Formats: sequence, C-alpha cells, structure tokens
Amino acid sequence: MDDRGNVYVADTLNLAIRKIGEAGVTTIAGGKSNVAGYRDGPSEHAMFSNDFDLVYVQPTCSLLVVDRGNAALRQISLNQEDCDYQYSSISATGTFPVTVYGAFLPRHIFYRLHAVCAYLRCIFVALCLLFMWPSFDVILADQVGFDNRLKENVEYLEELKLSRKGRSISSGLPSSLPAQRPKEMCFSPKLCVLYTPKDEHFGIVPLEAMAAYKPVIACNSGGPVETIKNGVTGFLCDPTPQEFSLAMAKLIQDPQLAEKMGGQARQHATNSFSTKIFGQRLNRFLVDVARGKRD
Repeated sequence: MDDRGNVYVADTLNLAIRKIGEAGVTTIAGGKSNVAGYRDGPSEHAMFSNDFDLVYVQPTCSLLVVDRGNAALRQISLNQEDCDYQYSSISATGTFPVTVYGAFLPRHIFYRLHAVCAYLRCIFVALCLLFMWPSFDVILADQVGFDNRLKENVEYLEELKLSRKGRSISSGLPSSLPAQRPKEMCFSPKLCVLYTPKDEHFGIVPLEAMAAYKPVIACNSGGPVETIKNGVTGFLCDPTPQEFSLAMAKLIQDPQLAEKMGGQARQHATNSFSTKIFGQRLNRFLVDVARGKRD
C-alpha cells in the first residue's frame, strides 16, 4: 500500500499487477498475455512468472517485484504524487494533537475515595463528549488495572497470597504484578487458566493466558465471548461450579488436548490481539478519519 492508500495486488493467476484505489481497480503491468514469461518494456506488454510478490519502496517511489519464477528482482516506478501524499489533517511528522480528559483526581492520592473519583471523572468525560463532540476526530477510551500506588490493590494482592496458605494451591502469583518478569513464567506450570468474573468487561487476563500458550475457561458472558474461541482456545461456561468442573475435567483427563488448545490460543492471541495487529487497526481508523475530513 502506498502513502495515498492505494493497494497493489500481485495477481499471479492472471500474471498481472493490479492497483486498487479511489478510481477502482486498474492494471498497471502485465495481464495482456496468459502465458508466464519474462519481458520488460511498456506496462501492458510486461510478462511475469506465476510466482511473484510485491514490495512498496517509498524512498524510490516504486514497487519491487520479487519474481521468483524468473529468479529476478524487478522495479516498477509509481506516480510520485501517490508516494508524497499526506493527509491535510496530519502533519508531516505523522503526529496530531491529543487532548486528555478526566486526568484529574488521581486515585492513588485519593485512594479512600477512588471509586467516587472514578465516577466523577466519568461524568466529566461524558459531559465533554455531549457538548464538545463536533470538535473530536477520534475518541480513545482507556482503563487502568493493577496500580501499586493504590493501597486497596496492594492489600488485595496480599490477601490472595495469604488465602492460598494451608491449601493445595501452588504459588501462581508473582511477587510484583508490574511486568518485571515475563507472564509466561507465571502461567508456565499451569494446565489452563480459570477466569471466573461474570459479565466482565474486555478483560486482559484471558489474552495474557492465551499468549502464554494456555487455554482459558471463562464465563459465557462479557469480554471472554469476544476473545475466547469456545472449544478451540478454551471453554465458555455458564457461571456454575458444575459447568466449570466439566470443562476442567476435560483438560485434566486429556493433557494433550490442553497442549493443542494452548497452541491454538497462542496463535489466536497473536493473530487477533497482538500489539502489531492492534496498531494496524488503529492506524487504519485514524487514516479513515483523516481522509473523511479531507473529503
């Protein structure tokens, strides 16, 4: 894809290179002959093998054709305006102004009233959206998890550590929740991960578990419905002890199933929720917004 958003496709079936842009689909090279071969020259008379890929090279404003069938690297010059294109709403450095709303009343200072502070921030942000929405291009909503500055979080972590004493529960809790040690180390001895909240929000724990090659057993509601593939990367259950026990028994009785589902969980987390994939999706949304403003 070039800087203007045009997409270039290696049509190996028809031995052609297509361009998908605002004007539709056009052929920029090859396609006139249905016989594979090697020929440079005018674009319509160019010939390729039936095994080639494309790479967009911005500095030279060109497509690099990796023609494996002909054991050759070939170059096609593009329109300079497509390579130099910049959306008017985005500066040349690729940055744009960001305003943060609701960053007042930090909860680690007002920890005894942190819930009240959270509600006040939500009300403030809602009012900002209600009265100022025409001035917004993109709205990003964020949340925070464990905060070692918040006394309640620290106390609850200590309660979890104490609660396992005297029980046949191995230590799966890290000494410190911030990412100082890989989460894979926390999950590695485990057969699976149980995620018990009902009607939970998106939830990061199932994704962390799947990224660590562990299937997840969770309630059939809320965020896990979106992140977990039932029967593939884990099990989605009704929130009852019986349902969770049945799912746990399947993995205990068949460790190979747990290992297989763990591999599929890792692949699912990487392909659907990795930082790279999230960044690509976010970038696409931002570009669409910028293009809409330009139009």
